[in-house]
Amino acid sequence: MRWLLLIVCLLLIAPACNPDKKTTKTTAPATSGKTAAAWFQEGISLAQQIEALGEVEGQAYQIDLLNDQALYAFNQAISLDPTYESRASGFLGHAYFLKGDHQAAALWLQAGVEEDPGNYLLYRELGLSHMNVGQIEPAKKALAQSIGLNDTENHRQNIIQELYKIGQKSFEFGQEYIGRGYPKKGADYQTYGIVVLQLAFDLDDSETYIAEQIVSYAELIGDEEKVKIYQPYLK
Repeated sequence: MRWLLLIVCLLLIAPACNPDKKTTKTTAPATSGKTAAAWFQEGISLAQQIEALGEVEGQAYQIDLLNDQALYAFNQAISLDPTYESRASGFLGHAYFLKGDHQAAALWLQAGVEEDPGNYLLYRELGLSHMNVGQIEPAKKALAQSIGLNDTENHRQNIIQELYKIGQKSFEFGQEYIGRGYPKKGADYQTYGIVVLQLAFDLDDSETYIAEQIVSYAELIGDEEKVKIYQPYLK
């Protein structure tokens, strides 16, 4: 529940409105019958249910349903009263992150960390969202800020595992594109996958399984330089 508690604590001290915020991030139509405050509270309630279910196995489908409802509720609140945009930004960023819409997640999470610059969980998801869409430098910056705010072993390992999955996924996409006759695009994905794995390894060079994966991928694409760099870590 740590993520949700951090966001809710922010709401208790944040101003109720921010007239300087733009509202271009949402297009949800306003719905009569409920106030913006009611929609906003509904979104928070749904977010709490999602957090609780996240600790239970086999609830992915239910989480997806609740997440879509939360997105709708927060967007409805903003449509009725744009001053809720800043207060909902962290929630929306997290919801889009769970949904796998990393472009939208990065947009909202950036607004979220501007509202709550001490929230390491938002910075983590912002960095991973950037990484998922190929934006390495913003990703590195956000992840460094996240670790700077919470440099515990558990948090660091969480980031490493997420980067490892992104790196693997990217390299596998590359192989798939090459198999479909798109060698240039495939090679770009493969290279990016290795770069992400290198970033994961840089966070903890005792994780030899990452070095092993880098060597394996480097051998597949004929990158002898990377093989020489990471081979010694396997001993």
